Amino acid sequence: MIQAQTREADDPQAAAASIVAQVMAAGPLSRHACGVVHCDNAFLETGALLAVSRALPFPTVGINTLLHSTVSGALSSTLLTVTVLTSPDVRMSVALSEHMGEDVRGPCESLFFEALSGLKEKPSAGFMFVPFLQWCPAGELITQTLDSASGNIPLFGTVAADYSDEFRSPRVLFNGCAWSSRSALILFGAAARPRFSIYPVSAKKTVRGKAVVTESEAHIVRRINGMPVLDFLETLGLCTDGKLECAYSIPLFLERGGGRPPIVRSMLAQTADGAIVLGGNVPPGSTLGIGAMDTLHIIEGVRRAASLMSLSAPGAAFLYSCLFRGVCLGLNYTSEMETLRRDLAGRVPYTFAYSGGEICPMLLPDGKWHNEFHNMSLVAMFL
Repeated sequence: MIQAQTREADDPQAAAASIVAQVMAAGPLSRHACGVVHCDNAFLETGALLAVSRALPFPTVGINTLLHSTVSGALSSTLLTVTVLTSPDVRMSVALSEHMGEDVRGPCESLFFEALSGLKEKPSAGFMFVPFLQWCPAGELITQTLDSASGNIPLFGTVAADYSDEFRSPRVLFNGCAWSSRSALILFGAAARPRFSIYPVSAKKTVRGKAVVTESEAHIVRRINGMPVLDFLETLGLCTDGKLECAYSIPLFLERGGGRPPIVRSMLAQTADGAIVLGGNVPPGSTLGIGAMDTLHIIEGVRRAASLMSLSAPGAAFLYSCLFRGVCLGLNYTSEMETLRRDLAGRVPYTFAYSGGEICPMLLPDGKWHNEFHNMSLVAMFL
């Protein structure tokens, strides 16, 4: 892992020169190389991201994000980081999907086979970068589609997460260009041995009685316990005069049965006709538990991740934390990143970024790893 950073959002040429100089100073690249980019929107708007990507001798993929940090400890919001993965024996192939409209599955399947054609061997894992699509639960649907197309290889990644109340401009980045409705993928060759870890909101944090979803369409919920969803949320003090109030950081635990742990769903928005948009599919008849998230719980999760990283000493690590975890931290919104940096004390190179939805394999009761889409979780991939 080689990391290069710049704050030169207003000067594309200076940004490109700085990134290239840092990469080259780290020593010659190995035979195979790929760059993972995280940045603030400013670098998209000024053309600095495009200039950086054009100046590098390898492909780049990534997302824009609310905030990110690295082992170097930079916490500025106006920051662009290129995390270079380079190896003499691990092949890496990148691909960008076609535009995703009503048909998401078709472009996703084509995306996998395009990346596979550049790899020319059986992949060991995939690293996904997913757009935020208002009209469907893109993270979950794309994960399921790539899981099926790939034959269940481990999949890790994130939904783009430029944050505002309206999710105004989350973008997937590919070779310096930004896309609102395309997905990108890195496939790792057979020589890679990635490991994964997940720190979800604990179901022990359920604070209200369970409720039954009585009317829903995919990720749109209209009625709970037979009541219009906003009326139901008003009984919990989460809705006032038909508007959600501070409910975006309330985890909903979706019971799935079969001995599987609950999956957390977050509330993303409300529609004009009074429905609620959740972060993933919630079938009619599902049972939801109303939960809570607090600072101690968030910090406990990242400290557990840091402890595991210290013990296992990976050569590189990527960590994605749900942006609502950052929201829950309030004025101490950098404390999750600062805790990770302090506990690791420079022992492991990593990139940490806030996410609009987390993709990570989960060990289920059948003893196998299954690719899952998560909300309000911290997920990690160790290489």
